[in-house]
Amino acid sequence: MRRRLIVLLFWFYSGLCQAVFLEEFPNLKDFVFNEPTSSTYFGLGLSPISIMNSKLYVAANLFQIHWINDRFDIEIFSASIGSTINSEDYSSSKHFTFRTIPKYRIFSFISIGPLLGFEFVRFSNITARLYKDRYVTPYDVFSSNGLIYGLGISETIDQKHNRKIKISQNIYKQTYSTTNTNNGWTYLYQNPELAVEANKDKIAAGIVIMLEISYLL
Repeated sequence: MRRRLIVLLFWFYSGLCQAVFLEEFPNLKDFVFNEPTSSTYFGLGLSPISIMNSKLYVAANLFQIHWINDRFDIEIFSASIGSTINSEDYSSSKHFTFRTIPKYRIFSFISIGPLLGFEFVRFSNITARLYKDRYVTPYDVFSSNGLIYGLGISETIDQKHNRKIKISQNIYKQTYSTTNTNNGWTYLYQNPELAVEANKDKIAAGIVIMLEISYLL
C-alpha cells in the first residue's frame, strides 16, 4: 500500500513538473510526444425532419461507427428507428434501418458517397394475411423489408477534444414490397381502405429525403 502511494505521488509530481516546465518554455510544446488521435468515432444522430414517400418522417440514429481521415469519411455502420407522421392512421409506419455510407472528402469538410442498407417496415394499423396456392396464414400486423440504396452527403464540423458534429443529407430508394414476399407468398389485406388501389400507393416503397445531425466522439 505504501509503495502504491509513493508511485502515485511520483506520477502526480512528474506531471505537474512537466506542465510548469512547458508553461515557462512554450516553444518546446511542439517537441513533446502527444498520443495520436484516433480515426474511429462513435456517435448518435437525430433526423428532426425528413420526407418519406410524401409523408413526414422523424428518426433517431441510435448507434454509429465512423472512420475518418484526410481523404475518406466512412460511415461503417449505423442503426436507426423512426416513424412517419401523417393524418391517415392506416398508412402510418415504423422503420428500423441499418446502413453504410463510404464517402470521399471532396473538400476539407464536405464528403459524398453511395448509401447502401436494409430496412424493416411495420404498419401497426394494417392487418394482412399471406396466401400461396391452397395455403393461408392467419391475419397479423403487416410488415415487410427490403434493401435501400442511394446517395449521402455530409458536412463535418470539428469541435474541441477531437469531437465532431456531422450534418448529413441522405436520399435513398426503398425496395420493400407490399404485394408479395421474397418466397412467393401474396399479401391479402383486411383493411377496407386498401380495397381502393390508389390507397395502396400510400404504403408502398418510395423515395426518402433525410436531414440528419450527429455528434461523434
